[in-house]
Formats: sequence, C-alpha cells, structure tokens
Amino acid sequence: MFALLYALAHGLPVLIAGQLWPTKKAVLITAAVMSVVAVALGQLAYAPLDLAGVAVGLWLALLQLPKKPPAPGQ
Repeated sequence: MFALLYALAHGLPVLIAGQLWPTKKAVLITAAVMSVVAVALGQLAYAPLDLAGVAVGLWLALLQLPKKPPAPGQ
C-alpha cells in the first residue's frame, strides 16, 4: 500500500505544475523531470509503478488544462 501512495506522490508535482503554469509545455517538462526523479530515487523493481504514478498525474493535469478558445469567425 505504501508503494502505491509513494508512486502517486510522484504525480503530484505534475498536477501542481498544471495549476501554477497552465500550459501543456510546463506540464510535459514537469512530467519528464519527475519520471527521471522517480526512477533515480526508487528501487528498480518499483520503477514501472512509479512511472505509472507520473502518468496518472500527467493525464489528470492535461485534463485540467484550459481549452483553447475557437478562432474568430468559427
């Protein structure tokens, strides 16, 4: 259970980045950095679980980004 919570904790900075800087670029950069951190800090056996936590955070952060308004005249 602790391993699951630890893995999901790697996705929190991605969610926070999406709130602070609501751009796709900021979210993707944060997810890339957190992926490296997750693999570097964790045990190799838990790397897929840690990366899944980052992926969940990335997915949720991308869902929360504001949609672009339609172009004028459309």
